[in-house]
Amino acid sequence: MADKVRGPASGIILILLLIVAVGAAALGFLGLQKEKERNAQLTEDITQLEVKKRSAEQEAESLKVQIVDLKRQIEQHQAMIKESNNKAASLDDALSVEKKAREDALLEVEKLQQEAASLRDAKSKLEADLKASGEKVVFLKGKLDLFESNQQKLKAEQAAVPEAAPKAEAPAVQLKKIVVSPAESAPAGVPVKSAAADTAAPSVPAPLEGKVLVVNEEYDFIVISLGKNDNIAVGDMVEILRQDKKIADAKIEEVRDTMSVAMPLEQGMIKNIKQEDRALVS
Repeated sequence: MADKVRGPASGIILILLLIVAVGAAALGFLGLQKEKERNAQLTEDITQLEVKKRSAEQEAESLKVQIVDLKRQIEQHQAMIKESNNKAASLDDALSVEKKAREDALLEVEKLQQEAASLRDAKSKLEADLKASGEKVVFLKGKLDLFESNQQKLKAEQAAVPEAAPKAEAPAVQLKKIVVSPAESAPAGVPVKSAAADTAAPSVPAPLEGKVLVVNEEYDFIVISLGKNDNIAVGDMVEILRQDKKIADAKIEEVRDTMSVAMPLEQGMIKNIKQEDRALVS
């Protein structure tokens, strides 16, 4: 009985095992198909990756070339930058020099402007002095002409006055020359002077003396009564005295026949001089 029951059970187990085996084979086949598909996909992926790799390598080579070119360009640019910096430094130096030169030129121009202003002031003053001198000369010449005319009139009036008859001269009496010997004429014990000792030393010519005719304080000059007829020359020195007291020194500036024009040597001394003061010209 047990063998009868064991027989069907074994058949069922075998069928189950067969089903399991078929299922396992089917699963294995399916897995194998999937593996093949996976391997095919992987192969295709690998092929694409290799293509991409070769493309990437080509790009890398191209990038290397570009990098080399970029490095060369960078070096060129650095050289250009260095040269530009050198030029900029040179330009800065040139600008500094030009700026200094410009400042010096401006200072020189300012100095020249100041000198020009000073020259203009000096010119204006000189023109004023020349104008005043011209007016002084005109006034002076008019005065001299007037005084010379008055002197000529005085001389004409003096010439018109008859001179007094000269006195009769006394008859000349001729005396014999008496020669006295020095030894005979000199008393004993008295030294005898030689003839050379009796000879007088040469005398210094006395200064010419005149008087002050005109005192002009406005134009700072005087007129004295000495001129060409008295051997007065331009540049002669004149001493102005009052009662033997020296008042001022003056210098002859213009000479006429009978009078001269002199200017005091010190400014302001014209106020101390008056008409009729003595004028000595040595």
